[in-house]
Amino acid sequence: MPFVKIKGATTDFGRPSNWDERRDGPCGSLWVRVGTHGRFKEHSFAWKPDSEELRILNEGGAVEIHIVNQYMPPVGATVVKETE
Repeated sequence: MPFVKIKGATTDFGRPSNWDERRDGPCGSLWVRVGTHGRFKEHSFAWKPDSEELRILNEGGAVEIHIVNQYMPPVGATVVKETE
């Protein structure tokens, strides 16, 4: 599912400086909107499913979220009408 630039984006998380696409696979940009949620920092990002992904979701499929990191941060998901 391709990521899209989120409305109010403040930061582009590009690939890490030591990223090797041959070893680590492809890595694109992830536009985020950095804000706060209470006393915590919040990073919001968006993706837009293509027609095949929408078909799968409409047939009862689900969205999986994969976080490549040593620690699992809290994650939430919402639906919005527009991304930018």
